Amino acid sequence: MQQFDMRMTIEPNMRIISEMIRLFNKFDSDVYIGKNNSGRYINAKSLLGVLSDYPHLMDILNINVYGNCEVNDCMDIERELKFILLKH
Repeated sequence: MQQFDMRMTIEPNMRIISEMIRLFNKFDSDVYIGKNNSGRYINAKSLLGVLSDYPHLMDILNINVYGNCEVNDCMDIERELKFILLKH
């Protein structure tokens, strides 16, 4: 398992959420998101899962990556997620 934390620096809308889910689905590894170290993790590749624990401005996302290529996938996800948040 690889993990990293990222703060939501913008208030996410449905476009940003869908871009995040599209990003997570590009990878073979399983990706799970928690929020503010709550201990509750949801499947990051599922729209319903993400909407059930909708992230808000200044939330800290705890992102866990499991799989055969988890190290590379984790680094790629972190880099691309920062790009998504910065371009909006």
